[in-house]
Amino acid sequence: MKKILLSIFLLLFLFETAFAQDDVEELPNVGVFTVLKRLGNLIFTLALFLALLFIVYAGVIFVTAGGDPGEIERAKKAVTYAVIGLVVAIVAYGAVSLIKSYLTQGTAGGGGGVAPGAGAGAGAGAPPPPAGGGPGAGAPPPPPI
Repeated sequence: MKKILLSIFLLLFLFETAFAQDDVEELPNVGVFTVLKRLGNLIFTLALFLALLFIVYAGVIFVTAGGDPGEIERAKKAVTYAVIGLVVAIVAYGAVSLIKSYLTQGTAGGGGGVAPGAGAGAGAGAPPPPAGGGPGAGAPPPPPI
């Protein structure tokens, strides 16, 4: 046993330069929020997949129940819990998206909404004022305060 461990040690650590790479690529510079967003999307996708699996599992239980009331009740509970889990996952994902859009409102890459300080008609979607002859077109600017 000692000879095997010594052989593994020598192969792995003594000759480690044989496993080294000359051309190492750097990892992309990804922010913490991007990683958290990707992780949240992964968890949401897994929750959807698991809910689908539990619904299929409940269907198999229901089909193979053979009229047994206990098995039919078990299948109904499995479908109920799968749907509850699906609703919780969707509501959680929506809540996170809503909070994110609220917190990033008005920033570059924000989630929409009205930018701070922009009232009705003052945003980017407002039409430009008329070129001439509109109300107040010839009025002088207000005096400085």
